[in-house]
Amino acid sequence: MRSRVPLLTCALLLLLIPSASAQERVKDKKYWLAVSVAAAVGAADFAVTQHCLKKYPPLPEHRIGDVFYGPTAGCVETNPLLGNYPSAHRQAATGAAFHAGAAWAAYELKKRHKWYWWAPQAGLIAVHAYGLVSFTRGRYGYPKLPGKP
Repeated sequence: MRSRVPLLTCALLLLLIPSASAQERVKDKKYWLAVSVAAAVGAADFAVTQHCLKKYPPLPEHRIGDVFYGPTAGCVETNPLLGNYPSAHRQAATGAAFHAGAAWAAYELKKRHKWYWWAPQAGLIAVHAYGLVSFTRGRYGYPKLPGKP
């Protein structure tokens, strides 16, 4: 299912966004680039989050020396709409809804010739990039236990 999520998200975006008239081309290369980059970064964040949640589940509460590791010492999702340990289905459905909404908002803003039409896509890119960076830095990852590599 993981490999189909980006494809399903793109298909949903194509169905929800109305086509522009021949006179006014709203869905140009810049628009599709912004939507595609947001979808790609979102899919990467989705895959990394699901990998981390499966590989590093929450640990029971325990203490090693002076360090206390609470019950959420494993990987957790930081999006409050998803909860700490979302299923792949919940994360995919919520992500598809957010991406479709952002694509629709960008379309409507671009149709009205607003210079900030790219802001919804930029917001999604920033949020998902933060999720990817926080995972790679280990901020929300599995803690390194003493004596373990």
